[in-house]
Amino acid sequence: SKYLYFISKTFQLGIRLYCLVVYIGGKAFWADHASGSLIIDQNKQIRGSKLLAQTTNSDIYFVARPTYKIDSNCDVALYNETLKSTLIQRFEAANHPYDISSLTPSASLLDPYITKREALLQAPQIANARNITIKDLTQIIKDNTPPESQPFFELKIVNTTILNAILDGHITKTQ
Repeated sequence: SKYLYFISKTFQLGIRLYCLVVYIGGKAFWADHASGSLIIDQNKQIRGSKLLAQTTNSDIYFVARPTYKIDSNCDVALYNETLKSTLIQRFEAANHPYDISSLTPSASLLDPYITKREALLQAPQIANARNITIKDLTQIIKDNTPPESQPFFELKIVNTTILNAILDGHITKTQ
């Protein structure tokens, strides 16, 4: 009885110490990540999180991957006929039908990343709407494209939330 009590209290103390060490370590070494990777403007206002896509309906913003559910039962299996027919329909109706990534929703529906190619396809419309040069916008895309991390992730991707925050002047560079 005393032995089980001792083991129980030791286990509880160990869990609490572990949580404390992880919390302090996270705050000390990865403060930005531990705080939600927030985008904070010059006035100290929170403008969003780098981890979440932001829904926009304006020509002045980069658009993340779609945030709609095609089939509530399964949105990833290629044998799902609803998914296939919806993607084929959107693929045929798209302005640039060769980039399927712009038509498929992410699993979480919150993914802010698109391919660099998709960002470059959106760039002329955004440059025109914001009255900036395509060269300047292309440079912003290039500056905010992380290096490929082979062999695990070989796509060149950009974060639409960060690009939009830079264009709005909330941040000056990738923070």
